[in-house]
Amino acid sequence: MSHHKKIKSKLGDVDYILTSGIIGELFIIARGYRLGEKEFDLKKFGYLKLVGLLKKLSKNNKIKIPFDLAFDKGGKRIELRLKWLPSRYKSYDVGHLTILNYVKYIKNANTIYFKGPPGLYEKNGFDIGTKMILKAIASNSKAYKVISGGNSLDALSRYVKRAKIDYISLSGGALVKYLCGERL
Repeated sequence: MSHHKKIKSKLGDVDYILTSGIIGELFIIARGYRLGEKEFDLKKFGYLKLVGLLKKLSKNNKIKIPFDLAFDKGGKRIELRLKWLPSRYKSYDVGHLTILNYVKYIKNANTIYFKGPPGLYEKNGFDIGTKMILKAIASNSKAYKVISGGNSLDALSRYVKRAKIDYISLSGGALVKYLCGERL
């Protein structure tokens, strides 16, 4: 079965997929927006090859993409809505509109899988998305919460108590494969 069919079949099992980071940026491109300067990096590392697949998936209204992104303008964080793109600066985080919107989904969730920080949280001023979204996940006491991946675990240890999370996996890739129905 192709990756597209596997992912599409699993979409029936979820209410929403909130995208951010590189996958969020690729979905933004798949929906017809241009990022500008950041696209050079995405192309250099081969990520733009995924845009064709994501165009097919992006028609599904369960997949949510960022409303805005945070860019580094000479060491200063600036936020731009998608309609204001492309940008000559590189994006490193989701913006406040995205954070507020995603927090609403998180508050109503029964199960949450978190794979990968929304922003480059190690970069000064670009930790806001990661911090706010992880805090929203940790404070959602009714949801079953799974965090996966080494960067996610590092970010988690910076911003919230591990005891607030139900399950932690060091392998983000394995979680994605599991959620797509692959046997581990």
